[in-house]
Amino acid sequence: MKSTITFSLFTILVTACAPQAEQLPAPKTNETALQLALDTSIPICTLDLSNVQLGNDLKNKLDDLQQQEHSNFGKPLSQQYRLHALRRLQSAFNAGGDPQTLAASAKKYYDEFKAPPLGDSFETAMPAYEHADNLLIAQQQRTDLESADFNIRFCVINDLSGPIRGTIRKRFNEKISSGSNGFNFHADSPLTKFIKIDAFANAAAEDLMNTAWAGAQTNDEDMVALGLMRTRATAILPSEPRTADAFWTARDREMIAIQTYILEHDYKSVAAQLADMTTYEQTTRHLFRDPALNIKHFGTKEEANKFAKEIAAHMGTADEFNTAILQTLLETRVWLNDEVDGAGASYDAWLIAQHADRDRPFQKDVLSRMEKVLDKGWVSKSNYAYLYDRVASADKKPQRYGTQGRCVATGKWEPNELEAPEKIDERRASVGLGTLGDYKAHFKTVCFMDEE
Repeated sequence: MKSTITFSLFTILVTACAPQAEQLPAPKTNETALQLALDTSIPICTLDLSNVQLGNDLKNKLDDLQQQEHSNFGKPLSQQYRLHALRRLQSAFNAGGDPQTLAASAKKYYDEFKAPPLGDSFETAMPAYEHADNLLIAQQQRTDLESADFNIRFCVINDLSGPIRGTIRKRFNEKISSGSNGFNFHADSPLTKFIKIDAFANAAAEDLMNTAWAGAQTNDEDMVALGLMRTRATAILPSEPRTADAFWTARDREMIAIQTYILEHDYKSVAAQLADMTTYEQTTRHLFRDPALNIKHFGTKEEANKFAKEIAAHMGTADEFNTAILQTLLETRVWLNDEVDGAGASYDAWLIAQHADRDRPFQKDVLSRMEKVLDKGWVSKSNYAYLYDRVASADKKPQRYGTQGRCVATGKWEPNELEAPEKIDERRASVGLGTLGDYKAHFKTVCFMDEE
């Protein structure tokens, strides 16, 4: 019989309604603008920021709130999203938007993006949470990154998302802490969906997943649910085998169970299937981590090294499985379109192609397909840049955007050969990427790992 993990229900009344948009007097100081964002519930995206430039004042306040969030799940998170909204609003004004036009656009988007009610439980809040996540996914696919409309739209999405995300995280934490009755544990449950979407859930879910692991070994459905919830934090659970051979025997069963589920499950959209496919391949990539964590789990450096030698082969297994399905999907379309195939379909298809290194002709074919729909807004310019560089580097040609490289020392990453290096940051900016220097800095905490 299928095992079930449950946690106790609790009730917390919060209503998620779009704020009633209204035009307010233009703040004359940064302090006033920040106070309106943090201490009121007014629709922030209707504000007139013509008289202010928030700059470092906004950044410093965001940094403070991110520190507070560790001890208070609700208010700091909602306020962070308000400040992110304010930052986008400032960008809309900087892009040349006038107060009346931006306020009218904001009012339109507040009405258009209104979320379903949160209800009074974790489960009833999930439709609103998924709605907010889908809005964000759709926004990330747009290519008019510098336009006033892009930023005012993003402003509204952030303003509406904050209360939803703060509420559901709080409900999740309270249910985890309560210890009994409430969560249905299967691949399509609200619990699984939430953990797949929200990185916050990782630490809170680790104990839950660790307890569930042993029981899941006798039930494929539970094994799939566990597999699709894995994140970098839960890539290896304390309850999993402590020898490399036993670990990979168990993980092979999990991978086969997930593959079978992806092939046989009756998905409601192409996007839903692609989302599970990318989650599946990421579960193996998450095994590339600090070697010290592997030694801690497996007991000795020799056993940890034996484990690590198998990661690349298992990544290849996942990538080849996903590539075959994507190739079949592309037999009937030029490329994935989120408006037709579901939110996130284009991004997930790109990620699968980006990792299809064992089929270089397919990567080139996908690059050509993406070029054909780039101006239609079906694909992200930054995603296109990553695949362009991937193909160029594989062909031993200079890359254009500096996205591909290798770890050359602990904490240090260098790009592969660059086309016109003196213009690299200009080209990166044209596709919505930050500077190469900022990108390299990201790898300071990544380059202790084996290279992919």
